Amino acid sequence: MMTSGLESIYAVAIPVTVLVTPGPEVTNTTPALPVARACLASGNNLLVFPEGTRSLNGQMARFKRMAAFLCLQNQVDVLPLYLSGTFESLPKGNRFFRSRHLGVRIGPVLRHEKLAGETLGRGMKFSAATVRVTEQIQRTVEALRDGAQG
Repeated sequence: MMTSGLESIYAVAIPVTVLVTPGPEVTNTTPALPVARACLASGNNLLVFPEGTRSLNGQMARFKRMAAFLCLQNQVDVLPLYLSGTFESLPKGNRFFRSRHLGVRIGPVLRHEKLAGETLGRGMKFSAATVRVTEQIQRTVEALRDGAQG
């Protein structure tokens, strides 16, 4: 399935508003999965907060596999994003936003064809492929956090 360039998954490092949050493991019974699939199937973009929750200390946590799962299963690209200032603006446990400067860094598009080719195309099982793609997404977002240019 070719994408028009509009169908993408945005992977954001620190969630503020949760549109789709993965649970500990992504399976075909994950509650957010049908909504995410429908969104992508209708040609819309999808925002995934891959940590699954807001940070307790402002540090980036290990990413869940939802973005990779959707990328590989639905043949869509991933656009990594890093949002800064979100922890200061809305720490976990707070109900109201604080006035803070927010920033966004946009990374290079991670193409489905390349991600699938480097994993599934080399005979990797789907589960292992989602782990590998998740690691690549996280490394890309960490590079954005650390100031590397995309």
